[in-house]
Amino acid sequence: MRRNVLLWLACLALTAPVAAQREVVAMRQNNTAALSLRGAERALVVRDRGLVTDPDRQSALLLFCRQKGVTALFLASYELPPRNRLNAEIAYGWRSLLRRAHQQGMDVYALTGDSSWINDSGRALAQIDAVASLAQSGAPGEGFDGILFDFPLISQLQKLFPVPERLKPPAETEYETGGLPPAPAPLPAEREAELPEEERTYRDDANEVYRVGSDYEVEQLPTTAVENQQLLRQYIESVDRLRGYLAGRHAALRLRLGMTIPAWLRTPVLWRGELKYASDHFVDLTDFVMAHNYPGETVDIVRAADGVIKYAGRSGKAVFARVELSFPLRPMPELLTLFSRDELFLESLVRELIDRHGNTPGFAGVALDDYQSYRVLPAVRALPELYQPTRRELLRPSDRR
Repeated sequence: MRRNVLLWLACLALTAPVAAQREVVAMRQNNTAALSLRGAERALVVRDRGLVTDPDRQSALLLFCRQKGVTALFLASYELPPRNRLNAEIAYGWRSLLRRAHQQGMDVYALTGDSSWINDSGRALAQIDAVASLAQSGAPGEGFDGILFDFPLISQLQKLFPVPERLKPPAETEYETGGLPPAPAPLPAEREAELPEEERTYRDDANEVYRVGSDYEVEQLPTTAVENQQLLRQYIESVDRLRGYLAGRHAALRLRLGMTIPAWLRTPVLWRGELKYASDHFVDLTDFVMAHNYPGETVDIVRAADGVIKYAGRSGKAVFARVELSFPLRPMPELLTLFSRDELFLESLVRELIDRHGNTPGFAGVALDDYQSYRVLPAVRALPELYQPTRRELLRPSDRR
């Protein structure tokens, strides 16, 4: 009898993960079908510098998209150079990737932007020119369908990558600091002055993060109402300039203009005689926005996006709800992203988004951010406790040795 019970328990232990994985696949297929019926997308954000020149990695991405039901891509273009400075290998790589993605039935958008561009709109305009040049110089289907600008509302306190090689921890070292790299040891002033500039900058930024401690925020608005108004008005004017440039110089290409915004950005701003929420001004000036709730207090993008999606629906515009999967830059990641969760939880969240917003005209779909984190997300996580990845898991595939 005891032997039979043990055999039954062993069989149950072996079949439970398989059953759970089947449940995840069924949920994903149902969600993808529900999005398709509503004319909405299941989009994927991809930040992979080596993708363009590596056909094998392109094939792996496209296969992953087929398996996960992805219907749109946002590819980080990392300041795509203009035609006269675009070498043949890079140009061929982009055109090949875009052609293959389009043949698979996906829309593809260039993802670019930097917080410093608010004071240097020429760089943003140059990116529009570069995206347009790629489309004009290639065959049909070898250009982007649009461009998504990601302008953080305030300069980030630090940039984790690229980290100078000498400052990287050993390959198997686990982060134990809520996602931040180990704080660099202080150096004498004369030794600090001898370091390469990139290493000095990284040390300064990393030490600033540790000084701030657990209150560290990647994005935050200025503290006074006047500063809020001034900063947001600058961003609104910058986006208006981009829209005019795209609609004038490159109107024939019909490139769609998008922008990422915090879903909670409900600060009223007076611009050109109209007092509206800042997020509503951005909706007015773009073809679509990608709303996120990071850094927020929870991963609840479902309710955070209520206001902007409803306004977009009334305005004939579209909103992607961005679901955060990437490793967070603050402690308590379970409150910020889904990195420590699993696909079962992810698909449940996607279902909530569909149920709440699926019948709203302004709902464009979900955008999963990002590809590298999604790849390592387990179907079902066996243990509920917080997952801490190794350094090797956080590295780009090209950097893994």
